[in-house]
Amino acid sequence: MNFSSLPTITGGIIIRQNEDVALGPLLLDSRELRLAPGSIFFAIQGKNHDSHHFLEEIYEHGIRQFVVEKAGDYAQLPQANVIQVPNGIEALQRIAAYHRQQFQLVLLAITGSNAKTIIKEWISQILEQQYVVARNPKSYNSQVGVPLSVWQISDAHEYGVFEAGISLPGEMAKLARILKPTRGLFTNMGPAHDQGFESRVQKIYEKALLFQSCDKIYYCLDHEPIDEVLTEIYQRPGQLVSWSFQSHTSASYYVRKQPGDRRDATKITVKTPQEAYVFQLPFRDAVSVENATHCVIILLEEGLDKGVIQAGLNKLKAVPMRLSLKQGINNCQVIDDTYNNDLAGMQVALDFMLQQKKVLHRVVILSDLLQTGLPAEQLYTQIAQLLKEKQVTHLVGIGDDITTHAAMFAGLDARCYPHVQALLAENLQQCFSDAIILVKGARSFGLEKVVKSIQRKQHSTVLEVDMDAVGHNLNFFRKQLTDGTKLMVMVKALAYGSSSYEIAQLLQHHRVDYLAVAYVDEGVSLREHGITLPIMVMNPTPDSFDKLLTYHLEPEVYSIALLQYPSDSCQSLASSVLGFFLYILLGN
Repeated sequence: MNFSSLPTITGGIIIRQNEDVALGPLLLDSRELRLAPGSIFFAIQGKNHDSHHFLEEIYEHGIRQFVVEKAGDYAQLPQANVIQVPNGIEALQRIAAYHRQQFQLVLLAITGSNAKTIIKEWISQILEQQYVVARNPKSYNSQVGVPLSVWQISDAHEYGVFEAGISLPGEMAKLARILKPTRGLFTNMGPAHDQGFESRVQKIYEKALLFQSCDKIYYCLDHEPIDEVLTEIYQRPGQLVSWSFQSHTSASYYVRKQPGDRRDATKITVKTPQEAYVFQLPFRDAVSVENATHCVIILLEEGLDKGVIQAGLNKLKAVPMRLSLKQGINNCQVIDDTYNNDLAGMQVALDFMLQQKKVLHRVVILSDLLQTGLPAEQLYTQIAQLLKEKQVTHLVGIGDDITTHAAMFAGLDARCYPHVQALLAENLQQCFSDAIILVKGARSFGLEKVVKSIQRKQHSTVLEVDMDAVGHNLNFFRKQLTDGTKLMVMVKALAYGSSSYEIAQLLQHHRVDYLAVAYVDEGVSLREHGITLPIMVMNPTPDSFDKLLTYHLEPEVYSIALLQYPSDSCQSLASSVLGFFLYILLGN
């Protein structure tokens, strides 16, 4: 797909055109640019953020293709291709939908209130034993996440597994046009996003629109409201494939569960009128058993051998909903992404790594990436380019393929090992210090052993903070503010025990206006970890004014005596603060 084809696809108007090139990575965040052939940036004008303001800066970074919403001649982008569209998000969706139409692969689309990401990952992991699988990285299931995920589909992929989530009526129809699934799974229905719909039933109807192009739709008959809606909408013989823990006769599959051979396992017997299959699931809790049973039913229907399914089930484990940031040895931070093994997920992990400021070294410990469908030379060329773009300084490769192609990582401090045991034989205490370390790769390599060896030993009680939830909450409250209102966020006392550095980095990434701390030393520490936002110190003392000046911190002045502190080193600071204080007192 070339730039010149975009007017037909998006309904837009080309404002500037230079060299007509094929589209590369689709970019929406000016903070996470990927300079690759054909990279194209979508400028979106939102209520609290307008990325049109950053176009010149993005152009200076080397991006030469732009989708914009605002009219203009864009003379400040002289060598760029620029197309104006009525709505940038809609243009992104149309481009992804057109891209999807070029491929005939089987595509399973998953929706529901819960477990979409877990089931997507589990099914993908088992299918990867036989197919090259495309899927959303992490939980990229939104109006933006789905098109970005679909864009990664290539000729190499044989199967697609994608999740889709909505929060308002009308959204699922858009995702359905992008995905055009051939199979569908409705997981369950709960209260998530109820506030966007008139009723729970309306929400089920909206989600069910995802399956209009599906040959088969899978669901659990025990969720009666889902059954009622699906049987009303979809009546083609054989289209609905149901299973049940309760009904022997109504469902396509009856599933009986009992304790497994191990204390942490459950045995399920899956029965049809013709035959029965027995599987052992590596879980005992009811939620995981239901999620894994969804996987079993779909995989049986897709024709996978019982032995292949069981082998895949044996390797399943809980899926983290986000990248795990952990404290490491020798003043290191460790990003644990050991369960994820795809190129799109690597892009997400490297973007997350780049958000972490004030590090001397960026280290990636990477195994061979399996089942990408790309020729090895092309795959490792792309990986090397990604590492360079994301300012990675050191690479530790594990596996035969990455070792064979080690020459492609020229410019990096790169070391390769045939297997994890060879790396663990090194004295890792001496290998890593003052670094942020991303550990990523295929599960078969056992990279969790590496994480364990470089992670700082912890007490048995651990507080886990969901950074996705923090970002969601921030954006929720930001939407309640009137336009132009600035936002100051308090991060004192280690962000109330949730780690001030990581929280502050997330807030800086989301462009809050101010941070506030209680004491000067807290502000100094944030500066030393790369925080550049304005920082207010709520409890400054006269003897801390030198540090205030040195580290560009701003004091809250709570008394005249504090303004009158006779320190030569802070005279300029006191004068400017006094002037501002008098300005407020006089009212002009």
